[in-house]
Amino acid sequence: MKTNFIKKNDMLPISLCKNFTSADDAQNFKRGHILIRKIEYHKKWERENQRLDTSENQASYYYKTDNMTINGGLTYINPVYILSTSGPDSDRAKCKTKFGGYEVRVINPALFKVMLQKAWEANSLVPAFSFNVFQVEYSKGELREEPPYMLEPHGLSLYQKSKDHIDDDEYRFVFVCNMNPSANYPDALTLNIDSKDIFV
Repeated sequence: MKTNFIKKNDMLPISLCKNFTSADDAQNFKRGHILIRKIEYHKKWERENQRLDTSENQASYYYKTDNMTINGGLTYINPVYILSTSGPDSDRAKCKTKFGGYEVRVINPALFKVMLQKAWEANSLVPAFSFNVFQVEYSKGELREEPPYMLEPHGLSLYQKSKDHIDDDEYRFVFVCNMNPSANYPDALTLNIDSKDIFV
């Protein structure tokens, strides 16, 4: 049985923030040159920089049912690119320390989403499949409510993180590629959008 990819009841907040380690990267973003990276890149970066979150794209959870504990896990297999932003409930000081002191605020997240989706669907570098935005769920390794048929949405691994990162209040833009053995999937892509009325 196929389960839903998209989380329900997710709404974009009134604004988002994106932090950068260099002024040039922040300015390029504000100009509409949006860098997205493969999820494996983020996992490798976390490992090499001795950060805590080395389990990208690996969901982990458990249920208690009928006096039994059932452990579960998921991994998404299609090539995936992500763009991470922080929501209004994020700890801004911690985000600047973790992600960089140069901050760009997205003042129109709904328009940003529309522009990213158009750019993703029009890109000619990789075979685009789907585009979604998720508010990250900080439940990795935690007890969860048993879902129907004991099946989680198959995209859970793309938006589940541990509670250690709850101060990020992450909203994640997820770009999924078609699986194509003959295609080349570079570590990073740049999507160019019209940035008018989106950033400050």
